[in-house]
Amino acid sequence: MFPATGDSDVLMGRVFAASIPPAGAVVDAGAGAGHHTMIAADQVGPEGQVMAFEPEPESYRALRSNVRDNGFEDRVTALPLGIAAWANLHLLDSFAPDASVDVVKLAIEGGDVNSLHAIDAALALSPSARLFVECNPAELSDAGSSATTLLVELRELGFHSRVIEEIHGELAPAGTWLNEAGGSVQLFCERGGHRRFARRARSGLGARVPAGV
Repeated sequence: MFPATGDSDVLMGRVFAASIPPAGAVVDAGAGAGHHTMIAADQVGPEGQVMAFEPEPESYRALRSNVRDNGFEDRVTALPLGIAAWANLHLLDSFAPDASVDVVKLAIEGGDVNSLHAIDAALALSPSARLFVECNPAELSDAGSSATTLLVELRELGFHSRVIEEIHGELAPAGTWLNEAGGSVQLFCERGGHRRFARRARSGLGARVPAGV
């Protein structure tokens, strides 16, 4: 009973699921109703943990409902907070005993760059972490930033960024052209081995995406 998002993020769902190991630790910031939170919870299994942040009250209620309806209360911690609370409340110690995470998804409109600063300590302790970052050039500009600045910040953290290209079903190079993109673009960011992973993601191997997602 996963919350639907339509057919526009098939590759996103596949790459996201393929990035999550069994018994892993996942953070979903800007979780909305929980579409990707549910995918993560299914992938980590009962030995894993998912922390979902959603500050908007109505979306948070939907998130909590979906966690309950899917039977994932044993592995999902849903918080009515923004991602900054992760650093400010020192939540990572109780969330991931080894102080590392496997996957972080950031869908926080124009606050992407500031959010990276909020979690940089956790990323430093997570050398194998993969990031999924929603890049909306217009909202970044309104926040006094840009897609280029976001890419630079990611690069300084050691991440290689690519665009999840749904139309052609591929991971495409990210660049300054993102400043002119209309609407949101999903970035997949990892620190190494990206060519091999790209082939695995396109083939759909390595992960089970739950029915209805």
